[in-house]
Amino acid sequence: MTIKTDHVSLRIPLPPMQPIGANTARSEKLTAYLTRIALAMHVPAGRIVQHMMTGSAGQQYADAFGDRQRHDLANSHGVCADAWAEGLNKLTGRYDLDELTLLRWRPLFGKRSQLTTVGRRWCPRCLEEDLKARRVVYERLIWSIEPVKICPWHGCQLKTICHACGRIHRYELTVRQVPGFCSYCHAWLGNSTIRSEMRPNPNDAYDSFVARTFEELLDLSVEIDRLAGQFNYAKTLHNLLTKTGATQTSLSKMLELSVSTVSEWLTGSAVPSPRNTVNICYCFHISLTDFMTNRLTGCHSHALAELPPGASGTRKKGHHRRHLNWPDIKAYLDAINTHDAVEISVEAIARKFGVASTQIRFYFPEECRIASQICAKHRKMEQSKARAIHDTQLKAAVETEIWRLVRLGRPPIPKRIMQTMIEKRLATDKRGDRHIIAASCGQLLHQ
Repeated sequence: MTIKTDHVSLRIPLPPMQPIGANTARSEKLTAYLTRIALAMHVPAGRIVQHMMTGSAGQQYADAFGDRQRHDLANSHGVCADAWAEGLNKLTGRYDLDELTLLRWRPLFGKRSQLTTVGRRWCPRCLEEDLKARRVVYERLIWSIEPVKICPWHGCQLKTICHACGRIHRYELTVRQVPGFCSYCHAWLGNSTIRSEMRPNPNDAYDSFVARTFEELLDLSVEIDRLAGQFNYAKTLHNLLTKTGATQTSLSKMLELSVSTVSEWLTGSAVPSPRNTVNICYCFHISLTDFMTNRLTGCHSHALAELPPGASGTRKKGHHRRHLNWPDIKAYLDAINTHDAVEISVEAIARKFGVASTQIRFYFPEECRIASQICAKHRKMEQSKARAIHDTQLKAAVETEIWRLVRLGRPPIPKRIMQTMIEKRLATDKRGDRHIIAASCGQLLHQ
């Protein structure tokens, strides 16, 4: 994100808005809290970041990252999250914004572990529920945890691609970001009628376990100090291997790691990453809470589970690419062509199966041609819906602004109203928005 100066002044201190769901599994993330403040004050989020990175917090941030802006680490458990929480606490007059990050879990995670995602992710059904229940729309912290691939409450895949414009949200925070809306086309990201995947996912059981594990982890945020004082990773892991009869070699094979790495864990000279901790719990069929409290009564050697492909996050030397199931890809293309499934492009289908789009087009040229036409129609329809919603909101805001100016005895000049709508992030300096504002002004003034 590039910090841009804006003519709208930033009022300090910032409004001390109440964080949503702190210390629970549905906790709001720090970057989403910042965007809610920016939206309420009608200023870009970059202005708040610019004022936030001053004083001791800014110096701590600069010492760690220099001029690089690592917004993907603002919700994590490192120096960046510490600096962001301290800076926002100072600007808002609060003291509890570190609860919107993973800072409380720092004693249990390695200092170098990357636990949060670089890009933005969301659950469409959660956003739609917030809107229909007339609650504040916000983005959850658990969506930014990298190992979590599905929503723990709805079981659907977390999305990274806008259904309207098809662009990938590669950054956690952007200048004009609004919770629940696309950062590029400003389309609504919620959807209550998500269709299930057409092809069976071999990682479903593993992804569900990971989502439940981190949901349980966030619910235990209040008890972190007690758990961190009792937890001894090396001792717990040694007791686990002893009880199940597993060896360092068998554990290293299951996790696709070297034996020396597991040996370092047992001697206490190294701490496993959060992903490896969750994988150990999955292999031995125990919850993370039982593992942290050394309650290993339900562990048995015959119950060891094998990790699905790619769950370890590592690729050993000489490891070949996985076998591609071309019949499944063709079945999915046929489902799209018969309107049993929906995608935004052939490239999105390729990403879903982990192949290049040129490969799919080479093996199934006719199916891809038909699918491209159907995806283009669907994409155009979604863009039309998003534009209709945008135009309705803009017309209502323009009407309100015109009557406000009339009551104040000021002339409702379209150019001035256009500038006000841009400042409120309801319009852009494009022909379509200018036409709507001019037409609304003319219609209301002739009444």
